[in-house]
Amino acid sequence: MLAILVVFYCFSTYFKNKPNPYFQFLESRDTASTNCDCPDTRSLFDIVWSCFSTIFLCTWVSVLPNLPPPGESFLRTAFRRLKIMLYTFVAPELTLTWAMNQWFGARKVATAFNSRGWTKTHGFFLQMGGFHLHRNEESLGVLSFDLLSELVASDEIEFPTITASDIEDRSKGDFVTKGIVIFQTSWFIIQCIARGVQGLALTELELLTVALASLNAVMYFFWWSKPLDVQEYVPVYLKASTSFMHKPELKRAVGSSEARFERELNRINHTKSVRSNFDSWGEYLPSPFRKVTSSLFRKLSAFLEHLREEWETRNHFTFIIIWLVFVPLILPAIPIMEIVGEFGGLEPGAHRVPTFYSIPSTNQQDVIVGLVFALFGVMFGGIHMIGWGFAFPSHTARTLWRVSALSVTCIPFIVTIVEILIPAKGDEEVETEAHSTSWWSKLTYYLIFSLSLLMTILLALYVPARFILFIEALILLKDQPSNAYIEVQWTRFIPHFR
Repeated sequence: MLAILVVFYCFSTYFKNKPNPYFQFLESRDTASTNCDCPDTRSLFDIVWSCFSTIFLCTWVSVLPNLPPPGESFLRTAFRRLKIMLYTFVAPELTLTWAMNQWFGARKVATAFNSRGWTKTHGFFLQMGGFHLHRNEESLGVLSFDLLSELVASDEIEFPTITASDIEDRSKGDFVTKGIVIFQTSWFIIQCIARGVQGLALTELELLTVALASLNAVMYFFWWSKPLDVQEYVPVYLKASTSFMHKPELKRAVGSSEARFERELNRINHTKSVRSNFDSWGEYLPSPFRKVTSSLFRKLSAFLEHLREEWETRNHFTFIIIWLVFVPLILPAIPIMEIVGEFGGLEPGAHRVPTFYSIPSTNQQDVIVGLVFALFGVMFGGIHMIGWGFAFPSHTARTLWRVSALSVTCIPFIVTIVEILIPAKGDEEVETEAHSTSWWSKLTYYLIFSLSLLMTILLALYVPARFILFIEALILLKDQPSNAYIEVQWTRFIPHFR
């Protein structure tokens, strides 16, 4: 990370006093203001560099990913990291929620195994997929908290003796790295506040960056004890006398319903059949495309199989409404729904935890997390609302900014209220009420469906609003007032005699 920042800084100092063709299109409409002869000025490149470096720190360095599976390629790991970076930029409130959920989970693990010397660092490492269950040299997958507690209670494993210091030694982060991130984000926020105090214009891009940096501090608080960029897991060995098997764990994961269990097994068998069918003709493809094509083929086949099951199990009218109207509507909300959907899901035998995994929380913790999500979501959007009275070059630009900022501010709060109103019911219970003849059950079903639809529509509107704010902030860089390029006069904040 430090190497990347050093390289960026070298390029910035090299191009600072040279003509830069990449930024000419931004400077073309306000050449006079960018070439101001006043003392203590900044260039457009300084503004862009400061904002993008801060955004990079808030979305790449500050977000601590889980462990990759054993043997995963560098490109796949980097792609997952880029996905986390994009999702954090689009919905930083949900990344904050993920951090808070993991913090609750780390405390739960530390409390459960406090007598064995475990700390919150162990709890974070467990949620990252840092412990794998082994039978001799065979890996049985990631060790979850529930499974670890069960095996410890039945005395079936050799309890890991790794210390918090050993885990921190595996981490790529230290106080220097954390200090750089905290200093840069804090300094950026202080500069923007000082500009407001001195009456200097603030660009829309700086306003957007301040909103992101403000959540970064809270995120760092919850993740302070979490290791950074650990690559190797710790094996936890089963005792020779144990008869542990993963199949009962699979059955517990999919529920007590025999029908659901059979459907899950059929899905697994279908996946194996698809892989076999592909292998019969995929060998004729060039080797560089074989792996990618195989993955796409399996995903498409699995999706079509899912559609067939839905057609057979649902009312056909409901099926058409869901897949022709509802599904296209929620496509923009997929990043947010993926984050929320992975908070508590861990398949038994998996070789890595989901990207946004955390130990399932209690109802009380869910309420606290929901309130924090609403509070900081409103704060995050409220910072964008500061630009409500900015001087925009056109009525359309002003309306776009105001509507998008208002959406980003209100949607997290409304979604939290809707989530509280939705009754907590399992999928099977909801399906039973949908086919029930009782008017109360049907009313409950349609209430859940309507509230879920409303929440999904709001989340689908949130993502475009975030992108509109970012794109507009870039476009408006060429229409800034001249005092946007004046540096803060820090000497004015020092007490002195006149």
